[in-house]
Amino acid sequence: MRTTRVFLLSSLLLAALVGGFRWFGVPTAIAAPSQSVDAPAALPIIDDFEAGVPGTFFQYGDYGSGTAINLTTTVASLPGAASTNVLSVSYTSAGWGAGIGNTVDKEDWTSYDGFSFWFRGANNGGTFRVILSDNGDPNLSGDTAERFAYEFVDNSTAWRYVSIPWTAFFRDPGFQPSGAPNDGLTLTAVEAYAIALPVGTSSTVMFDDIRLFKTSVIDSFEAGVPGTFFQYGDYGSGTAINLTTTVATLPVASSTNVLS
Repeated sequence: MRTTRVFLLSSLLLAALVGGFRWFGVPTAIAAPSQSVDAPAALPIIDDFEAGVPGTFFQYGDYGSGTAINLTTTVASLPGAASTNVLSVSYTSAGWGAGIGNTVDKEDWTSYDGFSFWFRGANNGGTFRVILSDNGDPNLSGDTAERFAYEFVDNSTAWRYVSIPWTAFFRDPGFQPSGAPNDGLTLTAVEAYAIALPVGTSSTVMFDDIRLFKTSVIDSFEAGVPGTFFQYGDYGSGTAINLTTTVATLPVASSTNVLS
């Protein structure tokens, strides 16, 4: 099991540091604290909707129970960006549900660290499910791709940047096609992504810049406190800071060294 160290700062130093940072956006899933997600503009695009809804885009649902989906593109302004085309999804999800997605032709995503997109919700309280179709059995006909999922709640009408590390995906218990392997999220032959729309809701939501992302490690603390690490404070007035590393378990991660 990999161990990682956590870095905890005194409240005085933390307040000084936080004062110099600006937070924007709320990722649904965040990679380990020692990593930072590259700027969205630098990452490989899967769908940006600048040319409209892709011809390979699909939808599915329990239409006999009243499900309806309408896909269009519209102009919107993302946080910190100029106006751009985004995907607008007006839907009613009834019966066993509904979803949208796109095929990606057995792509190898192993050199990336996760899946991301911009999302503007309707604050309807529903749970959206991101689904990856991975690594079907080449010896069988039809759809045999193993399904992996991640869920997030629509709890705001503001744009938010959702970044999902591969470790946050779980094998989807809701559906696995006949013949699907059970060999984990290999990412060697991804066939599609889909977004299941919350059953029992009827809303208009928006998506944009569906991408893969990579992370860059600045300080992981696996080898202890870096020699270049510094501290500062009003020691004459009683300020004191002690830096150590310890073992802790981060969300969607195994035990790891952190700065304490």
